[in-house]
Amino acid sequence: MQRLVICCAWLLALSPAPALAAPEEKENLYEIEVLVFENRLPQYLGDELLAGEDGNLTSAALDKALAVGAPSAGQSKLSGMAAALERDPHYRVLAHHRWLQAAEPKAAAKARRIQANAGARPGELDGTIRFYSSRFLHLDANLVFRQDGRNYRLNELRRMRIQDVHYFDHPRLSMLARVAPLDKEKPAR
Repeated sequence: MQRLVICCAWLLALSPAPALAAPEEKENLYEIEVLVFENRLPQYLGDELLAGEDGNLTSAALDKALAVGAPSAGQSKLSGMAAALERDPHYRVLAHHRWLQAAEPKAAAKARRIQANAGARPGELDGTIRFYSSRFLHLDANLVFRQDGRNYRLNELRRMRIQDVHYFDHPRLSMLARVAPLDKEKPAR
């Protein structure tokens, strides 16, 4: 009996184990969607909170950033929220963008340039968003909102949980962001 056990152990050790084979290369494409809006709530606009910040983003960083597209009607997960914000006089949608991107390491991740939607004043909103993967997924937002000669900066790094809507807060400028893995069953858009 002991010989049988030893023979079986040798056979198992020498045979290839498919369960231990290297996993298939997994695509790590994600859909990133951001909705940037102006807050017009006077109760949150005290003098202390509105000390405008230096809004100079380096032109080199902006020039290297990749352009993003606006979401198509009916495909956007944040389009209902954008419509609700547009109906409320206390808010104004500045930008709504959606794009596909691989989760690359921080050093290799390219920033995406975020600018105001058509119809906004030129240069009113400008900045970058960088999505990357380290141990977790991260979204690094660096946006400047220019209004009445003042600059307001939303500069925040956030660890992202997939499928959740994240709220980036500032007294004058806010952003909703959502990251979702690309469904491989659906055709690419």
